[in-house]
Amino acid sequence: MMQELIAMQSEIVFPTSEFTPVGWTPTRDLSYDEWESRGHGLAKVGAAINWWIGDWINYGEYRYGEKYAQALALFGEQYEYDTLRTMAWVNRNVQMSIRIDRLSWNHHRTIAKLDEDAQAGLLSFAEKDNLSVSELSGA
Repeated sequence: MMQELIAMQSEIVFPTSEFTPVGWTPTRDLSYDEWESRGHGLAKVGAAINWWIGDWINYGEYRYGEKYAQALALFGEQYEYDTLRTMAWVNRNVQMSIRIDRLSWNHHRTIAKLDEDAQAGLLSFAEKDNLSVSELSGA
Protein backbone atom coordinates (compact mmCIF):
# COMPACT_ATOMS: atom_id res chain seq x y z
CA MET A 1 0.00 0.00 0.00
CA MET A 2 2.77 2.47 0.83
CA GLN A 3 4.38 1.93 -2.57
CA GLU A 4 1.01 2.69 -4.15
CA LEU A 5 0.78 5.92 -2.15
CA ILE A 6 4.32 6.96 -3.01
CA ALA A 7 3.70 6.37 -6.72
CA MET A 8 0.58 8.54 -6.80
CA GLN A 9 0.86 12.01 -8.29
CA SER A 10 -0.80 14.93 -6.56
CA GLU A 11 -3.91 16.36 -8.20
CA ILE A 12 -3.65 19.50 -6.07
CA VAL A 13 -1.03 22.02 -7.10
CA PHE A 14 -0.86 25.61 -5.89
CA PRO A 15 1.61 27.51 -8.04
CA THR A 16 1.66 31.26 -7.59
CA SER A 17 0.11 30.96 -4.13
CA GLU A 18 1.34 31.52 -0.61
CA PHE A 19 -0.42 30.17 2.47
CA THR A 20 -0.20 31.20 6.09
CA PRO A 21 -2.22 29.92 9.06
CA VAL A 22 -4.66 32.77 8.48
CA GLY A 23 -4.75 33.39 4.76
CA TRP A 24 -4.04 32.83 1.08
CA THR A 25 -2.25 35.32 -1.14
CA PRO A 26 -1.38 35.09 -4.83
CA THR A 27 2.30 35.74 -5.51
CA ARG A 28 1.45 37.65 -8.70
CA ASP A 29 -1.61 38.95 -10.53
CA LEU A 30 -3.73 36.01 -11.68
CA SER A 31 -5.91 35.74 -14.74
CA TYR A 32 -9.52 34.79 -14.12
CA ASP A 33 -8.80 31.20 -15.20
CA GLU A 34 -5.83 30.98 -12.82
CA TRP A 35 -7.89 32.40 -9.95
CA GLU A 36 -10.69 29.93 -10.68
CA SER A 37 -8.18 27.06 -10.86
CA ARG A 38 -6.86 27.96 -7.38
CA GLY A 39 -10.47 27.83 -6.15
CA HIS A 40 -10.89 24.34 -7.58
CA GLY A 41 -7.70 23.30 -5.79
CA LEU A 42 -8.95 24.71 -2.49
CA ALA A 43 -12.26 22.87 -2.95
CA LYS A 44 -10.31 19.62 -3.41
CA VAL A 45 -8.37 20.27 -0.21
CA GLY A 46 -11.61 20.95 1.67
CA ALA A 47 -13.17 17.76 0.37
CA ALA A 48 -10.07 15.68 1.12
CA ILE A 49 -9.09 16.85 4.60
CA ASN A 50 -11.16 14.25 6.51
CA TRP A 51 -9.59 11.51 4.40
CA TRP A 52 -6.09 12.85 4.95
CA ILE A 53 -6.42 13.26 8.71
CA GLY A 54 -8.17 9.91 9.18
CA ASP A 55 -5.55 8.07 7.11
CA TRP A 56 -2.78 9.90 8.99
CA ILE A 57 -4.24 8.80 12.34
CA ASN A 58 -4.59 5.20 11.13
CA TYR A 59 -1.03 5.13 9.81
CA GLY A 60 0.26 6.36 13.17
CA GLU A 61 -1.73 3.71 14.98
CA TYR A 62 -0.48 0.97 12.64
CA ARG A 63 3.14 2.11 12.52
CA TYR A 64 3.72 3.54 15.99
CA GLY A 65 0.74 2.57 18.13
CA GLU A 66 -0.07 6.28 18.41
CA LYS A 67 -3.17 8.09 17.35
CA TYR A 68 -5.50 10.28 19.33
CA ALA A 69 -3.14 11.99 21.77
CA GLN A 70 -1.00 13.23 18.88
CA ALA A 71 -4.03 14.05 16.75
CA LEU A 72 -5.60 16.07 19.57
CA ALA A 73 -2.32 17.88 20.15
CA LEU A 74 -2.20 18.87 16.48
CA PHE A 75 -5.86 19.28 15.58
CA GLY A 76 -7.60 19.78 18.94
CA GLU A 77 -8.30 23.43 18.25
CA GLN A 78 -10.16 22.56 15.03
CA TYR A 79 -11.61 19.11 15.76
CA GLU A 80 -13.11 17.41 18.81
CA TYR A 81 -11.91 13.98 19.92
CA ASP A 82 -15.09 12.32 18.60
CA THR A 83 -14.62 13.91 15.19
CA LEU A 84 -11.03 12.65 14.95
CA ARG A 85 -12.13 9.20 16.12
CA THR A 86 -14.87 9.16 13.46
CA MET A 87 -12.40 10.18 10.74
CA ALA A 88 -10.13 7.28 11.65
CA TRP A 89 -13.02 4.81 11.97
CA VAL A 90 -14.53 5.66 8.58
CA ASN A 91 -11.14 5.50 6.88
CA ARG A 92 -10.34 2.15 8.50
CA ASN A 93 -13.68 0.72 7.41
CA VAL A 94 -13.86 2.11 3.87
CA GLN A 95 -10.84 0.89 1.95
CA MET A 96 -9.16 3.32 -0.41
CA SER A 97 -9.83 0.98 -3.33
CA ILE A 98 -13.61 1.58 -3.12
CA ARG A 99 -13.61 5.27 -2.19
CA ILE A 100 -15.18 7.45 -4.87
CA ASP A 101 -13.77 10.96 -5.10
CA ARG A 102 -16.93 12.37 -6.68
CA LEU A 103 -18.83 11.48 -3.48
CA SER A 104 -18.32 13.30 -0.20
CA TRP A 105 -16.60 11.86 2.84
CA ASN A 106 -20.06 11.94 4.48
CA HIS A 107 -21.39 9.60 1.80
CA HIS A 108 -18.67 7.16 2.81
CA ARG A 109 -19.35 7.67 6.51
CA THR A 110 -22.97 6.68 5.87
CA ILE A 111 -22.00 3.23 4.53
CA ALA A 112 -18.89 2.58 6.67
CA LYS A 113 -20.63 0.11 9.01
CA LEU A 114 -21.53 -2.22 6.12
CA ASP A 115 -19.39 -4.99 4.62
CA GLU A 116 -17.15 -4.04 1.70
CA ASP A 117 -19.39 -5.50 -1.03
CA ALA A 118 -22.41 -3.57 0.27
CA GLN A 119 -20.29 -0.42 0.59
CA ALA A 120 -19.08 -0.68 -3.01
CA GLY A 121 -22.58 -1.31 -4.33
CA LEU A 122 -24.16 1.59 -2.46
CA LEU A 123 -21.36 3.99 -3.35
CA SER A 124 -21.66 3.04 -7.00
CA PHE A 125 -25.45 3.49 -6.82
CA ALA A 126 -25.05 6.88 -5.11
CA GLU A 127 -22.59 8.04 -7.75
CA LYS A 128 -24.68 6.79 -10.68
CA ASP A 129 -27.92 8.33 -9.37
CA ASN A 130 -26.25 11.43 -7.91
CA LEU A 131 -27.72 10.73 -4.46
CA SER A 132 -27.34 13.16 -1.60
CA VAL A 133 -26.13 11.85 1.77
CA SER A 134 -29.74 11.89 3.02
CA GLU A 135 -30.94 9.92 0.02
CA LEU A 136 -28.11 7.41 0.48
CA SER A 137 -29.04 7.02 4.15
CA GLY A 138 -32.55 6.03 3.12
CA ALA A 139 -31.41 3.64 0.37
